[in-house]
Amino acid sequence: MRNPRVSVICANCGAEFMAKPSTNARFCSRKCWANRGHLPIALFTCERCGKEFEQQALNASRFCSWECRYPGGGPVELTCRCGKRFTRKASQVRRSEEQFCSKECAAAAKERPLTGKKTCGKCGHEKEYGEFYADRTGRAVGGVGSACKECHSKRGLDPVVRERERQAQALWRERNRESYNAYQRKKVLDRWHRQRSLPSTLTDEEWSYCLEWFGHACVYCGQVPKETMHRDHFVPVAMGGGYVADNMVPACKRCNSRKKDRDPFDGVTVPSEVLARILTYFDSLAN
Repeated sequence: MRNPRVSVICANCGAEFMAKPSTNARFCSRKCWANRGHLPIALFTCERCGKEFEQQALNASRFCSWECRYPGGGPVELTCRCGKRFTRKASQVRRSEEQFCSKECAAAAKERPLTGKKTCGKCGHEKEYGEFYADRTGRAVGGVGSACKECHSKRGLDPVVRERERQAQALWRERNRESYNAYQRKKVLDRWHRQRSLPSTLTDEEWSYCLEWFGHACVYCGQVPKETMHRDHFVPVAMGGGYVADNMVPACKRCNSRKKDRDPFDGVTVPSEVLARILTYFDSLAN
């Protein structure tokens, strides 16, 4: 046989399966591949300093830190986007940031083309740069992410992805309780200061009319929630939306939390048919 199959142990569930050596398969099914982030965290010993540290068993590192991986401060050999190879000290290298050989290459990487197209890594369709979210790291081609806005919004609806992200966030909050509490306090104070500078004229009569106009149902999903209906800022407070009749719409807790402070006119956060209905309601208030 030209390419015989060999026995491999799944990195997630531990089951034995057959695979071709050329594929470097590590998971027995797509379900195990999707749940790879649920691997238990185990203790490992650093080969450099002997310190014990926690990490997932899959792709386990032999060193506890970047300094132990490159002792003495380097040098670390890197490759710039232009193809030139250069060296840096380990203390100057951050794993979360792309490194460049010169200031000119770094400035060129941050420039985002005003026109152009890019192929989405999820759906495979070629779309304009405006259909992608900006990449915060500055490492992606064209300064935008690999997935388009439509695929990015669908990713949050995947129950496997949502559960994996929920567990990761809960673990981070547990390990960084003080930082998380400080962030929440700052977030509440910032919102309070913004609201004080914005108009707040919504009355109970105007809110009752709004509920009757939408049939006491959530404007986004159309369901009647069992709990109290939320008063959602259609234009978020972060974007200057006030607590006024022509900016408040009824929403359930789930939809209000999902919308957060996103732009309702970006074509992804609010579907076009829902947006048209909301704008019709605002027009009725003006008349």
